[in-house]
Amino acid sequence: MGMKSMIDELLRENVLGSEIITWDHLRGGTSSAVAKIQCEDGKTYVVKGNEANLIYWEATFLRFYKDSALLPRLVYDAKDYLVYTFMKGIH
Repeated sequence: MGMKSMIDELLRENVLGSEIITWDHLRGGTSSAVAKIQCEDGKTYVVKGNEANLIYWEATFLRFYKDSALLPRLVYDAKDYLVYTFMKGIH
């Protein structure tokens, strides 16, 4: 599934509870498609698409460590993509 289709599905299903005002592709891993989403409510998310098996295990990892302040919070996961909170890094 392409990034545009993922974002269209998030809007259609009202997953984020707010309209998406902008999104930009990010450099992801070797096989993943990654985008940063900015919503009207000021919240920022990451959408990451990949093979279903990889998404399953990444979502499982984020759920297991959901209380860690060092990892993003999983917001939504589908068969071949997931959404998590954006965490600004340090350059």
